[in-house]
Amino acid sequence: MIRTNNSRGIESKPVQDHRVPLTWNEITRDAAIIEYEADDIKNRAANTRKEATNQVLLNKAAEYDKLGKIKLLEKLADLGFSWRDIAKMLNVSVVSVRKWRRDQSIAPINRKRISLLLALCDYLKEEDMINEVASWFEIPIYSGVPITPIDLFAKRKENLLIELAKGKLESDRVLDNFDPSWRDKYRSDFEVFIASDGNLSIRLKETE
Repeated sequence: MIRTNNSRGIESKPVQDHRVPLTWNEITRDAAIIEYEADDIKNRAANTRKEATNQVLLNKAAEYDKLGKIKLLEKLADLGFSWRDIAKMLNVSVVSVRKWRRDQSIAPINRKRISLLLALCDYLKEEDMINEVASWFEIPIYSGVPITPIDLFAKRKENLLIELAKGKLESDRVLDNFDPSWRDKYRSDFEVFIASDGNLSIRLKETE
């Protein structure tokens, strides 16, 4: 019940609130609808962000496409990538990379992948504050599992790689998306530990 004063200072009649209180079932229903709508907005926003990021990478890669293959390889080397890692990310042999360095022919798809890799490195440096990108590519995504960002790029999982760099997905979630069987594949009964002499050693894991 609410009392108000009009412009003449005369107290008006009480205002009755005729709203019917919601039941707990109705509140639960409304909350579920709000949660669904919030999840939908979140998913659409995430998809829009991914599409925009992909377009940024494509635009950057298109600029790199204008350079010669030797210049592209030099830029990767300047970032700190080894020829072995470049070969692995492009799914070719080190011999092939060496031939490209001697100005021998390169398949258009490989040239575009090199341009995309350079664009991705630029993006990671500019957006995610990863300065030593080549070193970051070599770091295992999850302790004890020999899967690195190099493997993600080799399998054309650039979106996963970006989600990892941005911290949008935890390391184990990234691996779940990359290889659902990774836990069984890389399970070990041993663990690495620092021994009393300060050196790394290996021992059986303790059973719970």
